[in-house]
Amino acid sequence: MSIVNMGTDRLALGTGLATVSVAVVALYRLCFHPLAKVPGPFWNAVSRYRLFHWGFFQDGITHEKILELHEEYGPIVRIAPNEIHLSDPADFDLIYKVGSVFNKDWRFCQSFGPLHAIFNTVSNTEHRQRRAPLNPFFSRRSVLDQEALVQEKAAKLCARVKERLDKGIPADIHSGFRAVGIDVVTDYAFDDCWDMLDQEDFGEWFPAMNRTASRGWVFTQHFVVMTPPLWFVLKRAMKHLENVSWFPGVTIVHRSSKHVEEVVRKIADGDDSKERSIVHQLLAPKESSNGKAPLTPQDLADETSVILGAASETTGTALTIAAYHVIKTPHMYQRLRAELLEAFPDEDEEPSFLALEKLPYLTAIIKEALRMEPGLPGRLQRSAPAGGVLLQGHFIPEGTTVSMSSHTQHRNSVIFPNPRVFDPTRWMDQPKDVAQSRENSLVPFSRGTRQCLGINLAYCELYVTLGTFFRRFGDLKAPGVIDEDMEFRDFFAAFPAEGANLLKVVREASV
Repeated sequence: MSIVNMGTDRLALGTGLATVSVAVVALYRLCFHPLAKVPGPFWNAVSRYRLFHWGFFQDGITHEKILELHEEYGPIVRIAPNEIHLSDPADFDLIYKVGSVFNKDWRFCQSFGPLHAIFNTVSNTEHRQRRAPLNPFFSRRSVLDQEALVQEKAAKLCARVKERLDKGIPADIHSGFRAVGIDVVTDYAFDDCWDMLDQEDFGEWFPAMNRTASRGWVFTQHFVVMTPPLWFVLKRAMKHLENVSWFPGVTIVHRSSKHVEEVVRKIADGDDSKERSIVHQLLAPKESSNGKAPLTPQDLADETSVILGAASETTGTALTIAAYHVIKTPHMYQRLRAELLEAFPDEDEEPSFLALEKLPYLTAIIKEALRMEPGLPGRLQRSAPAGGVLLQGHFIPEGTTVSMSSHTQHRNSVIFPNPRVFDPTRWMDQPKDVAQSRENSLVPFSRGTRQCLGINLAYCELYVTLGTFFRRFGDLKAPGVIDEDMEFRDFFAAFPAEGANLLKVVREASV
């Protein structure tokens, strides 16, 4: 037998064995797997490829595809060999409530890389312990104490927008709203404002970089084994680029690390300054003596990076959606302006958070914006508890990935009729049971002990920024921007579709 024939035979044998192995795995997943009786498409049951394809190759349409699956299969769907997705609000209450026994899925956490941040904590118990020192920092009382800072950023945004409009130049408020979020959180939480609002393009590089990083996460969540080597390569690359000031990632790493080092030095020197940041809060001896190993500078840098990434996109998305629909809908624009002018007749008065949140129409617009496009539309993946659990009549074994998403909750057509229509009045003057059902199903910041840490600061930003913006501008148009541009994609966080027109405004007279 020739060497060529032997090689051909071995190749054929290997191909045959691989084919048989794939067939056996597929047969097991379809017929004998513990989730075999959970409804769902054939291809999702045998492989994760469809989830990967929707997210990576089809530009983040996973949330919409899962919504379609629920419309076809019902409140429980098998979306991957070992993952189910649920849509019933009652299940959301069970899985994400305070005291939930559903820990975060370890694969989900690992897909973000070796981050030692609170967000990446698997155990609910450990998460609660690590988050405790920060809760007072982001409490409603603390936010109200620093409200002037948010008012300052909102006023600066308006001033920058006015400058461009006065010159006849379109103002990019999509990036401007995100700049507000970054400047607020860096000033409020790190005592080191990044001044994105002062940059010509509102620091557009930051959300663009976030989108690229989030697209990378779409890859790593399906190939978790690749996360460690990818992070190793990334860190080595960053080390070689540490003197390249124009590289966006370096800016973030350098500023975060510099802040951590400065605070650590001050504490070591016995500095009793009353100025506080998140790093101060996490390093305070009375708040960190819980028997855990002390936090390292890398832990603290990871924490600041996660908070920065979340701060710019979640509120920025809601502000963009709200502004777009108000500007494009004359009766909404007129009604909101009338409400704001009546509440704040003095144009020199800075609208306050407490006064703004009492305005019913503004409140309805904010809720509807959060419903239409939550900042985090992606799946919140949890792990079925020890002993398994019964969900929607199906026994779900321990360790199964159990997920739900705000996008699916917010597009429930029973609770929210015509869910794709932006309608603030759905939040006003409703029967008590209807209003309660809608409030309970509005979960843009999740729920329970893992609810967004910055929810109070986020609402302050939303009210103050929108209130200030539309109190000052009553004649804006957004030419060239259409509804499809506002249909954000699911890269865990919400981002505009590739090629979408960003929200830029001009004065009506110049259209």
